[in-house]
Amino acid sequence: MNDFRAIVDSVRDRTDLAALIGRDVELQPAGSVLKGRSPFRADSDPSFVVWPHSQTWRDFSGGSSDGGDCVDYVMARDGVGFWDALHTLADEAGVALPGREDAQLSAELDRLSERRRVENLLTEAARYYHQVLPSKLRAAWFKDRYGFSDETVDKLQLGWADGHLYEHLVGALGASEDEALATGLFVRFRDGRVTDFFQQRLVFPYWRRGRVVYFIARQTELTPEAPWEEAKYKKLLTRSDKHPYVSALVQNDTFYNEDAATRAGVERLLVTEGVTDCISALQAGVPCISPVTVRFRRKDLPKLIALTERVAEVVICNDSEASGAGEAGAFETAAALQEAGRVVRVARIPRPDGKDKVDLNELVAQGGPEALHKVLREAADWVEHQLERIPADAPKHEVSARLRELLPLLRTADPVLRDGYAELIKRRFKLRAQTVRELLREPPAERGARKNTGDDEEDGDAEPQGPGLKGEVLEDTDHYYILGRRGEPVTISTFALEPVRRIATDDGDIIDADVTTTCGRTYRGVRFPRDAWHSKRHLLRVLKSADMLWTGSDDNVQGVLKLLAERRVPALRGITNLGYVEIGGEPLWVVPESVVGRGGATLPDDVLFVDAGDALHKRLRPLDPIDPAVEAATAALVLPKLLELNTPEVILPILGWFFAAPLKPRIHKALGHFPILCVWGTQGSGKSSIVMEVFWPLMGIRSAEPFSATETEFALLKLLSSTNSVPVFIDEYKPFDMPRYRRNTLHRYMRRLYTGEVESRGRADQTVVSYRLHAPLCLAGETRPIESALVERIVTANPSKDTLPDRPEMVRAFQKLKTVDLGLLTRGILRHLLARDTAADLAVATRVVEGTLAGREVPLRIKDNLIATVCGLLHFEGYAESLGVRLPELDVAALVAAQCDDLLESGGRTVKTGLDYFLEILSSLAVSGGIQHNRQYTYSSGQLALHVASCHAAYAEHCRRIGYEGEVLDKKALVRQLQENQRRGGYVTEVSRATTFGTRGDKRRAAFIDLEAVKRLLDVDDFPQDEPSSAGGYGGGWHDD
Repeated sequence: MNDFRAIVDSVRDRTDLAALIGRDVELQPAGSVLKGRSPFRADSDPSFVVWPHSQTWRDFSGGSSDGGDCVDYVMARDGVGFWDALHTLADEAGVALPGREDAQLSAELDRLSERRRVENLLTEAARYYHQVLPSKLRAAWFKDRYGFSDETVDKLQLGWADGHLYEHLVGALGASEDEALATGLFVRFRDGRVTDFFQQRLVFPYWRRGRVVYFIARQTELTPEAPWEEAKYKKLLTRSDKHPYVSALVQNDTFYNEDAATRAGVERLLVTEGVTDCISALQAGVPCISPVTVRFRRKDLPKLIALTERVAEVVICNDSEASGAGEAGAFETAAALQEAGRVVRVARIPRPDGKDKVDLNELVAQGGPEALHKVLREAADWVEHQLERIPADAPKHEVSARLRELLPLLRTADPVLRDGYAELIKRRFKLRAQTVRELLREPPAERGARKNTGDDEEDGDAEPQGPGLKGEVLEDTDHYYILGRRGEPVTISTFALEPVRRIATDDGDIIDADVTTTCGRTYRGVRFPRDAWHSKRHLLRVLKSADMLWTGSDDNVQGVLKLLAERRVPALRGITNLGYVEIGGEPLWVVPESVVGRGGATLPDDVLFVDAGDALHKRLRPLDPIDPAVEAATAALVLPKLLELNTPEVILPILGWFFAAPLKPRIHKALGHFPILCVWGTQGSGKSSIVMEVFWPLMGIRSAEPFSATETEFALLKLLSSTNSVPVFIDEYKPFDMPRYRRNTLHRYMRRLYTGEVESRGRADQTVVSYRLHAPLCLAGETRPIESALVERIVTANPSKDTLPDRPEMVRAFQKLKTVDLGLLTRGILRHLLARDTAADLAVATRVVEGTLAGREVPLRIKDNLIATVCGLLHFEGYAESLGVRLPELDVAALVAAQCDDLLESGGRTVKTGLDYFLEILSSLAVSGGIQHNRQYTYSSGQLALHVASCHAAYAEHCRRIGYEGEVLDKKALVRQLQENQRRGGYVTEVSRATTFGTRGDKRRAAFIDLEAVKRLLDVDDFPQDEPSSAGGYGGGWHDD
């Protein structure tokens, strides 16, 4: 039937529409069109319009929008059907028609009849949409936003979907329900209801030969907020399993204004990205077409090549974007046209500094037609443009790699053009003429492949060969195939992939692609991680739908990857770490759906978060821009209330830690570590509620339950390595109820979090994966860690439930904050923090802490933890000041005093060590008889001599027997702490000295302890001793050797 369609096209081409209509209507020139009075209706004002350049007509008389081509005119004039009208015109044009009794011809005529019924209803729909277009929307959108004139809006019948088209077509015009549904403009629900598909949207009809054949509709502020209305543009429905009532003749393969390409004498055809760009070009007097999607798809290219057969020159003008997405989208289109022998040029829209994107519509709306004509005059030859994109001083290996993409086109170019390209390559990259000739010479492998396709007439009968590379595959629009042993195609999939973007991550490139199946379904934005291409098993893990089948080999999987890698798509940078990141020296905050920068900074549009399988990212809310007035009002309410939640000793550590956490990478870099926040207290003290319902939401966490201390080891590992700056909240810290291995694992992770160390895990394939533990961790429970190694790594807050009944204003503050959307402040807080001078803040915090300590000696880590917390309080005060919120003076002295009291022992200078706990346990054992005087220890004149080996054995056995949950020192660690205590001038006076136990014959080496000093610092009583002997003095005691 392609022959019959060619006959119809031949009749149209040989018929001069103006001459045909001129027999019945007196036509007068009116600009680029001809006008006359309608031959079908009373028409006092000439409303019958003929467009000679597109060979179409429209009759606007009486509110009609009838129109079409020459065949439509004869059908309307003579009142006959398509066949009779075609026969009349064919006789005049001298074109022979086949006999109507032909069965195939009859079927084709039925199809044409159905197509015209559908197109007539689509055209009537366009007239209705245009008729109900509100004047305010016409002015606000089409005129002010897009710059379209009233003449353009009326000529193209741009309109508005008010949701009542079905009532008009069926109720007013008498179309049947089936006829209406066949257009794709309506949806039928399971209960039989039918409703308009386009609701409260701007409508753009696609005209072809005087009829509407397709629609797209653009979202506006009036579009309903529903999941099925989220798309910016909605396209006309086509037939599918879900919509089987839509005519199979409604297809999304029509280009906007494609008639422009079929006009005779078109010297230059412009190709743009979108419909509004195309309309702006038409208004500027430039013949133009655009794809039905944002760019031409692979399956559109044969049609585009055929349409441009008569065009002298094709100019591609895509959006000018900082990301380069527009130019990348033009590459495949330009390459296909160039390979087909078209003269292709690329026009570049100037983009001002600081602007992310400028499209053709904006160019014309702001600069007028002359701005577009200037851009077109400066359009560059596409191949030359690609060559000039390669830096002239690039390394030779890079030049070679970049040229390799263009060489197939250069080799097949017109000989004159090829010589010009060769000269440009030689001059630009300073290559020898012989080198350039070698580059442009067709390799034998390609010549052989060309022969096998039958392009070489002398070898046209040669037997086809298989693919040249192992695993190489070929592709069709919806499947992949390979060549069999005799060159026959063998299908290996029921799908094909169209990459939409490429994301570079530290673990390799990710490809996002649309998957089109042979069933006609399209799955948008399917993500293929790097390991998806390892084997067919890995590939099928991603392709989970039942209609995505793969029968190829592992090598063929690599072949598909090769095809995808050759596509030019936008390249993005994928960030797998949640929160703080620096790119090009610029600090950013990257979370799902959002990138935040410091105030006034230009945000990159090629950065996005990539899910690495953690559980935290699902709890983060998008950080959309907030009205500054709303942020200021919210801050004025929230920030003072935060200070009223509890006493300064409790609330300031929490407040400072949370406002420091987003800048943990900076603080960690300066101090070498960052503290863990432990909020501990009895049940009912509000420890979990403050964090979960106030401070976590303030940092952008959606309402969610905290993570549990009993999470699996691997879940904790993934969680604590997923971010370096988003606070992670773990509740129910109960070390005494946890299995020992779980507790030890959690404590090990906490120690490594403090300094950002790496935890490694082996895989089944004997590879090792490393996870950097660097999340800011907030821990809540009824107790806090007591290991000295952990005590030095924490900041604590200890709320008491006894405080709340006496301070009702705290409860009121908490209840008030629960009614506020605290996430309204998150973006503003982060923007403020990213802009801060962390070095200066830490310097101020150091002076404040040192001044508050007033010479008091504390461990270095405790001091640094206080500095980090006070730095967060400076962040809090600075954010409040930036919004004009006045706060009371923060009681930093109470904060420092509370931390020292909770964490330090030994007179407030050190944390309680394992040796301290060792002596307290020995004291209780001595009282209970677990160790005995003159056996494990001896005591005299204020000095306690401990036989280290036997005391440690009794201590270790006791800890094992009672299930002691604290730190149990081994013997070497005990001796090391004894030595450290002595060097520090503590209560250990001797680490190892010989002394007598009981009798002078029992001499052993012992550690000597100043017991009076111990009793002043620790919970230790006198060690019981034997009664004096009858000979006087002590039967035991200690004696220097």
